[in-house]
Amino acid sequence: MPFVILQKPPVFIARRVGFVSPEDMSDMLERARIVLATSDEPGVLVYDAGVDAVGRPDARSRRLTAAWMEKHEALLQQRCAGVDFAFPNAVSRGVLTAIFWLKAPPFPTGVHNSGRAAVDNALRRIRSKLSPDDLLAELNRNEQRATG
Repeated sequence: MPFVILQKPPVFIARRVGFVSPEDMSDMLERARIVLATSDEPGVLVYDAGVDAVGRPDARSRRLTAAWMEKHEALLQQRCAGVDFAFPNAVSRGVLTAIFWLKAPPFPTGVHNSGRAAVDNALRRIRSKLSPDDLLAELNRNEQRATG
């Protein structure tokens, strides 16, 4: 899978580590939906685009994501405390911010330059006592195992 995923309800973190097909994006979004739907409290999602520009989601994957957000809008409004995005590329951050100006999602968002900043902000949103260092260390271990 081109994502390394860490699920610690109510926190869901997905880091892209390879080429993302629409099917891969759909699978990742379904896992995020399950975390939101089954958590006892509103959850946060973190999408870390990774550092490699090769393999970023294509237009079909982006359209699929928009359709997923529309289909699950009620769940997102009720159960999603926010989504934080990590894009190391300033142009990508700017594009995402501009898209959100045109059509705001049904949840709070943050666009950050690092996975650390995105995780920190997500945890603050829900006033979580989880350690960002512990979460990122576990995510990094999962990535090493997956890409090893």
